[in-house]
Amino acid sequence: MSAAIPGGKGARASSDPRSNPGGGARGGLGDKPGDRPGEGAEILAQWIDQARAGDREAFTSLIRVHRPAVQRVAQRMVGNHEDAEDIAQDTFVRAWRGLSGFEEGAGAAKRFGAWLIKITVHLCRDLQRRKGRRPEEAAAEILEGTGAQEPAAPGHGEPSRLGAQREAEKHAASAIAALPDRLRTAFVLRALEGHSYETIAEITGVRPATVRTQMVQARRAMRRMLAGWANGFTSR
Repeated sequence: MSAAIPGGKGARASSDPRSNPGGGARGGLGDKPGDRPGEGAEILAQWIDQARAGDREAFTSLIRVHRPAVQRVAQRMVGNHEDAEDIAQDTFVRAWRGLSGFEEGAGAAKRFGAWLIKITVHLCRDLQRRKGRRPEEAAAEILEGTGAQEPAAPGHGEPSRLGAQREAEKHAASAIAALPDRLRTAFVLRALEGHSYETIAEITGVRPATVRTQMVQARRAMRRMLAGWANGFTSR
């Protein structure tokens, strides 16, 4: 990608206090700023206002907070790590260019996160249309090991147990990839990312009742495809 954005690949961590509000050691990139209730949203809203005014360091701070979620959604939607990386990068390029159109006001921090995921979902759909890859083809690639998947969480369990867990995760990822686009989007955002039906409706442009119907259909399809593994991935 030729477009450069603040905090893009290869960017160094900023020494600006905005990258570590409140002082002290910071955890992973997915950590939310602030320790007191409500403080995180206030700081995020401040960063959004500063970024809208052209402050690149403030936008870099927003990337640090939101990139893990954007990357997860892209990975689960397209089932390929390299494509997910590109989509995450493109998401923030588009967000930076479109910041002037983002509405300020109450709930800006929450709405900003949903706005980023909306961009991510559109980019995932665009990529899949360009590639012309059908859901069943994506599912077959995952089962055959040609679609890069998220690594299993580190642990100290027995090798046989870890192997079974990885096998279950691979089949779950394959089943998700095999869902029709509208059902896969609803399932990823609700069952795996925990978004509300209202937020998903805002992201996808349908009514909350439609999202609920899509989740019923997605869970039914997942149960058919996963059989014995279904409960662990569809109970949320």
